[in-house]
Amino acid sequence: MARYIREHDFASLPPDPDRQARERVEALLKSTGSERAGAIRAELQAVMMDNVGVFRVESQIRAALAKIGELKERYSRWPSTTRKEVQLDLLEAIELGGLLDLAEVTAAGAWRARKAAAPTRARIIHSGMTPIG
Repeated sequence: MARYIREHDFASLPPDPDRQARERVEALLKSTGSERAGAIRAELQAVMMDNVGVFRVESQIRAALAKIGELKERYSRWPSTTRKEVQLDLLEAIELGGLLDLAEVTAAGAWRARKAAAPTRARIIHSGMTPIG
């Protein structure tokens, strides 16, 4: 790996590499609403624990994806304030945005993996073996 690093250059950065991050922060600072990050985070944790756990059922994963979409919509209504604590609130909101994106990717990946594994699971069941998961 060290030899590879010595022999290859870094990839070029795009002309405006921080654009997406700036736009996300600016959108949060301009948003108006009454949603609190803590409440959304708690609901997200419950949805992921209940619906995208070790044992994955298609209907539960679909329900999780729908709920995550709803939570992302609510997240867009984060209240921007001018209080002294705005920096901590903003940091929490930025982190929550990342968690929502990660939860959506995790649930979508679980759903796709479950769909891809369906033929294997069917062969195991029809062979008389007990499927795992």
